[in-house]
Amino acid sequence: MYFCTKIANLTYKNSQIAVNYEELLESRNGASMKKMNMPFGVLYKTMIDGSYANMLDLREDLIDNLRFCDALKSECEQVKSLNNQHQLHFRISTDSPNRLSLVTEAGNYMTLERLLADSPAMVAEKDFVEHLLADLAEVTTYLNEQNIFHLCFSPSNILVRKGKLSPMLLLHGSPYLFQSDLQTFYGQEAITFVAPEVLEKGAADSRSEVYSLGKLLEELYRDSDVPFEYKQVIKKATDNDPQKRYQTASQLVSAMRSRRTLRSSLIMGAAAVVVALLCMYVYFEFLPKPEVVEFVEPALDTHIGTEEEFAEGYDPMMDLGVPQRDSSNIRVNEKKIKEYEAKAEQIFRKRYAEQAERILSKIYDNDHMNDTEKNFLVASSSVMEELTKLQIDLGSKAGLSDAKSQRIASEIIEKISNAKKAEIKSNNKE
Repeated sequence: MYFCTKIANLTYKNSQIAVNYEELLESRNGASMKKMNMPFGVLYKTMIDGSYANMLDLREDLIDNLRFCDALKSECEQVKSLNNQHQLHFRISTDSPNRLSLVTEAGNYMTLERLLADSPAMVAEKDFVEHLLADLAEVTTYLNEQNIFHLCFSPSNILVRKGKLSPMLLLHGSPYLFQSDLQTFYGQEAITFVAPEVLEKGAADSRSEVYSLGKLLEELYRDSDVPFEYKQVIKKATDNDPQKRYQTASQLVSAMRSRRTLRSSLIMGAAAVVVALLCMYVYFEFLPKPEVVEFVEPALDTHIGTEEEFAEGYDPMMDLGVPQRDSSNIRVNEKKIKEYEAKAEQIFRKRYAEQAERILSKIYDNDHMNDTEKNFLVASSSVMEELTKLQIDLGSKAGLSDAKSQRIASEIIEKISNAKKAEIKSNNKE
């Protein structure tokens, strides 16, 4: 009796271990093959003939719709002739009597909705949004040329190839426009991506595609601020009046790129202005400050002289100690002094311009102008110190005052700097 009891307990424990192992396998497979909801059904991976395949189980209400099934068969035949890297081909499977499924071509796919849910930071990656919209515009243009319109670019209605993150389209909307209730057909979430004229009149063209792509662009930034350069693009693409939208998906992408380029140019221009202002600030900061000298005016002598003193030949200028000179000699001496000052100023200008040209060439080149702000400021400080020392040295040798030599040096530096900037700008344009 004891032996029978042990055998029974062991059998029970082994059966329990087997059940737990099966549950573990099922849970592991469920985790690795997550089901993803799409407007027309549920997408998942399954084993077919020993290999994994992508399967889309269509909704039951669609299976019961004979017109939908006929349209699906027609689209299946039409898709076979489509040759675009972003178009998924499929076949209809009726292995189960109560289920109608689509088996897609081989590949590892997930919905864009799942990708954004698992990696929301993907939107912030460089060029992700622009490349996504460009690929969708490419396949949209191709489909429209075949008179096929996708109509609903909901994230749940777009598949993404893992690894390359290349968008793929499966079923399109135009073959099923006969549906009287498109809201039930697409679902409450996906219907917001369909253009108003499609919902109201069942009419579709390339502008309907533009509306849906604009809604997708808006949805990508649902959890963050829409970039300034895309706000106007979204507004025009999603206008309720088709006439006011972009005419094709390619025009929408072109508008995105042009506005992004314009924004980059404005940022670069603003940065250049800031750098120029900083250079001017550093320059004037390192210029020697003129000393303030207080002059004491001499007290005026109120003694002019009496009539007797004037009669005796009294001269007030002599009384003040001012020597008397001939007026013609004074004019000649003043003229010579001005000529000497002009000559000295000319010599200073020539020598300072030659040296300033050499010194400013150290920072006004493509390497320094494209360097970081910190490095550029360090180089500018060194150059300004050198220019200041040069101005003081040459000014003293030419016999010019500090104020005059500073003024002339400032004019020369500004002239050479503007010429250097214009030369760099011209070379960059070429």
